[in-house]
Amino acid sequence: MRTFLLLAPGLLLASSAFAQDAQEIVVVGVAPADTGTELRKIPYPVQTADAEDLANAAAVSLADFMRAAFGSVSLNDAQNNPLQPDLQYRGFTVSPLLGLAQGIAVYQNGVRINEPLGDTVNWDLLPQSAIDNIALTGGATPLFGLNSLGGSMVVNMKDGFGHEGFRTDLSAGSFGRSRASFEFGGNDGSFGYYLDVEDFREDGWRDSSESDAFNVYGTLGWRGDLGQVNLNYQRGESELIGNGSSPVELLAINRAAIFTGPDITAHDMDMLSLDFSTEISDNSSISGAVFLRRNDTHSFNGDASEFEIEDLEEEELSGTGILSDAAINNLSDRSQETRGADFQWTANTNLFGYDSRVVLGAAWHRGESDFDSVVELAGIDPHSRLTTGLGTGTFVDEEATLIHTETESTSIYFTTTTDLSETLALTISARSNNTDVNLRDLSGERPELNGNHSFSRVNPAVGLTWQASENHNFYASLGESNRAPTPIELACNEYVYDLAVEYAIADGEEADDVEFECRLPNAFLADPPLEDVVARNMELGARGMLDENTSYGLSLFRTDNENDILFQTTGRATGLFANVDRTRREGIEGRLAGNLGELNWFTAYSYISATFEDDFQVLSPNHDFADEEGEITVLAGDSIPGIPAHQFKFGADYAFDEDLILSLDLIANSGQYLRGDESNELDEIDGYTLVNLGARYRVNDRLLVYAQIHNLFDSKFETFGLLGEEPGEVEVPLVEDFEIPIFLGAAPPRAGFLGLRYRF
Repeated sequence: MRTFLLLAPGLLLASSAFAQDAQEIVVVGVAPADTGTELRKIPYPVQTADAEDLANAAAVSLADFMRAAFGSVSLNDAQNNPLQPDLQYRGFTVSPLLGLAQGIAVYQNGVRINEPLGDTVNWDLLPQSAIDNIALTGGATPLFGLNSLGGSMVVNMKDGFGHEGFRTDLSAGSFGRSRASFEFGGNDGSFGYYLDVEDFREDGWRDSSESDAFNVYGTLGWRGDLGQVNLNYQRGESELIGNGSSPVELLAINRAAIFTGPDITAHDMDMLSLDFSTEISDNSSISGAVFLRRNDTHSFNGDASEFEIEDLEEEELSGTGILSDAAINNLSDRSQETRGADFQWTANTNLFGYDSRVVLGAAWHRGESDFDSVVELAGIDPHSRLTTGLGTGTFVDEEATLIHTETESTSIYFTTTTDLSETLALTISARSNNTDVNLRDLSGERPELNGNHSFSRVNPAVGLTWQASENHNFYASLGESNRAPTPIELACNEYVYDLAVEYAIADGEEADDVEFECRLPNAFLADPPLEDVVARNMELGARGMLDENTSYGLSLFRTDNENDILFQTTGRATGLFANVDRTRREGIEGRLAGNLGELNWFTAYSYISATFEDDFQVLSPNHDFADEEGEITVLAGDSIPGIPAHQFKFGADYAFDEDLILSLDLIANSGQYLRGDESNELDEIDGYTLVNLGARYRVNDRLLVYAQIHNLFDSKFETFGLLGEEPGEVEVPLVEDFEIPIFLGAAPPRAGFLGLRYRF
């Protein structure tokens, strides 16, 4: 099922494509490549980019590219690693970090790549040089399956039919960063091949923050009169150090300094998929995909200790017996395996006298995870604040976790697009999702973690498009989508705590000795049992051409979430999950793109109001206005933290001649509230403006050289903030006198890079 999602009048830099007729658009997992739906019949917004856009931008990650090029997209540098940002789209999150409520479904070649343990997405395992095109769709669209609460992201990789020859891209610059990619492909008309190798390395702009990522992607394909078949394989390895946010008092002294570390995440991933499509008649076709994905992750997190030596008892420890209360090492391994199959039938037919396209499909996905974590007592270097090499070999047994999770989802879906007239098209869709999540404690010590959970829902959608004239298209839609709580969220709820108390009493222990915490990553806690999240979306929009050189797009949206899952911050690396009855994301998006002589440009503005719609109490014990129980009061209308309400973007390319092009990107975001300040009683993080400058020079038909300056004006700003523990609890020089429990994710300083692209 080699699928593409293409759009001529996109949000990116204008080109001659803006004056062309809208290309065919194909929704991944919904229609095979040889039949599609025209853009004028799609009742929701779509933003796209292709391989050339990605190459010209030379962004550090796909998420970084989307921040600069796509409307309503912003990044939070919570982990402070360029390959580990949290991406926010319309107030919904897609992130590599466990513990965040993921609201975007992400597909690669038709395969859902949200990991099974926490629905996370790893940007370091998406090699930009192998991407053919990407698309970001807005709104709760049920056809994209689970997690498509705020939208869906589709990534299609290159093949030998569209990318022939041998190419290389080499770049290096600030922070010790280097990137190298090599790709080659070809075909004989029937059989095609493609291989891409990409390597990324950097020392990082902060102290002790080196990272590397290596990816190999390859595909073999066949095209013929009967259809097409593609076999795809990817291998990814990475070791990323992102030492997290820093206390505001430390940032004031040294923005490159880290609080504690290291915070290492290492991935080892393999993914194999097979997709096909074939016509079974002149008006119908079938398509499908099967896949297997495995990802082993090792984490090493050095952090402040929560223990006192006098409170440690010998029977609670194992290992060497050497004691330290200076720091701890959180060590964890998780193995995740996902397999699945998707099949669908598409037909162009006549329904009730109207021309229609009908799609019927079914999907089965199964994910398994093994999670193993231990806490080691450690020392800490007083100057670097690193625990590397200072582990004592003594482990706190009650903090250990060994758990196995299984997630199985089955879905059936349909969509039909009916031409009510030459200018009106009606789309009706529905998808039934059935998800089972099972958790098993493998240690024999944590039976309270055992649980079986089932979630079922049918999500409908209806949309109408009107081609008012050759250059103006209007659309309206209503849609629903849902996501089941992830295993990591389900393992952290009040029911687990109640069971732990029961088991403790049965063993003759005191109920008060049972700590209200979950034995999963980052010491997550949880409050009530979790329900599945349901999003209901309304969309009104217009798109088209103002003149032969200028395209436009305008969209008004509202998404109401029922039983949204909130991560309640209790410390820098701790918190709890809870359902919130109602939240809302609503706003307006506008864009213009065009060309004026040798100048290609685009501009985009978004207003996003992300709010809680209920009054409730939430834990935030480090908040200035927390009560004796460590809770703050959130009122309906309070803003959800981490989401800038106003976002503005401008981008331009100016061609001085056929060979030299100068580019400029500007990103401006308003302030945002701290995570942990859901009551909006503290000051916001300041807004910021980021300007990047680039140049490309084509030496000849084969060689192109380029240069970039990121953060041209060396602006000092932050993109993320949260309330944590008092920094002075880490009793080492420099930070031991810090008192303000506010941690911020600082943006990198000015940086320069040089590169070349060569086609053999």
